[in-house]
Amino acid sequence: GRLWDRLRGRQPARLDADDCWQPELTAYALAALESGHPWSDWIKEFCRDDPYQTLVDSGSWADDPAAILRAVDEFSQMAPDVPRFKVHAALGVRLERLDEYLEGYRGAVPTSPSMYATVTSRAVGLSDSVTALLPFHDMVNHSPEPNIAMQFESDGRPRFSFFALGDIAEDDELFLKYSDVTDDDDGAWDEDKAAWQLVQWGIPSGPEDCCPPFMRSVEINSQNL
Repeated sequence: GRLWDRLRGRQPARLDADDCWQPELTAYALAALESGHPWSDWIKEFCRDDPYQTLVDSGSWADDPAAILRAVDEFSQMAPDVPRFKVHAALGVRLERLDEYLEGYRGAVPTSPSMYATVTSRAVGLSDSVTALLPFHDMVNHSPEPNIAMQFESDGRPRFSFFALGDIAEDDELFLKYSDVTDDDDGAWDEDKAAWQLVQWGIPSGPEDCCPPFMRSVEINSQNL
């Protein structure tokens, strides 16, 4: 409603219209905490522990190039197979978007670099036009070999559901795949995707994390359900 109008009205020229979900979800999360919304307890549990979040929380990304290079080094230690220059480039994209967010929305809606960094790593794209924070989805960890998948249906009343990709034993942990780091053509490990996954979610990967061919088939088929 009014918050959305304020977000749209302050949209910077460099920020795509599709990226308005990032400041919008951040503003709503901050407003929920301030108002004691029923979801505020869940939002208080938001946490992210990786070099990008540490850099943002410290506030040093804007005026300390050495701090950025330290974050790149820490990411490279987490994922040594990802070329350092690609990690640096991916981190630069994230920080540029953070700068655009603050430049465009500070003073218009509630803003927080730390909350923005956390929210953008926890949100899930449900469709080309819908991005959201989902409490249950938010509690499921990532694995390159997941045992569940999610389906979103936007016809009529929007809804999402989870389904098993195989037999799951009692007490087994559930895993989703947040992103795919395999090449679309040959299924090999993709360094560009791996660099983005590392910086966006703090998830390291290497060539050994390529999805088995049969699992790629299962995932492709599940998308067509």
